[in-house]
Amino acid sequence: MSDTSPPEAKRYVEVALPVPLRKLFTYRLPVGFAGVAKIGARVSVPFGRQKLVGYIVNFREGIDPETHLRDTDIKDIAELLDEDPLLSEEIIQLTKWAADYYATSWGEMLKASLPAGISSSTRVRPKRRKSIRLLHFDENSEMFEKLSDQHRR
Repeated sequence: MSDTSPPEAKRYVEVALPVPLRKLFTYRLPVGFAGVAKIGARVSVPFGRQKLVGYIVNFREGIDPETHLRDTDIKDIAELLDEDPLLSEEIIQLTKWAADYYATSWGEMLKASLPAGISSSTRVRPKRRKSIRLLHFDENSEMFEKLSDQHRR
């Protein structure tokens, strides 16, 4: 599922939506997202009168002729929610297999594979780790004398 085509060739994406339909939906990838969007990333897309959060599962250079879609029929992605994909290639493959096996929507299976704390519409920021650096001072050093009594303990 890894994609090696140049960013300018990525004109369309196939998006799995968490709706009870066993199909993928084609959306146009805006120029600003071409170099940033990756398989496994969440996107906000127009779907009927609402916006849904879906998952990029494939890139396409052109429109599949079997779909009978015209370029004017295809809508743009509204927002890219993840610069770094939340879903790994292994999870994408596993959920595809599970959706086929259990005859369910791939988008619903992808949504169910996300951790419980992540709602489909929230942005996920990388977790920042706080760290403390322990220093050892000689009691006779100048730095030790500058420390308050509370910090010396």
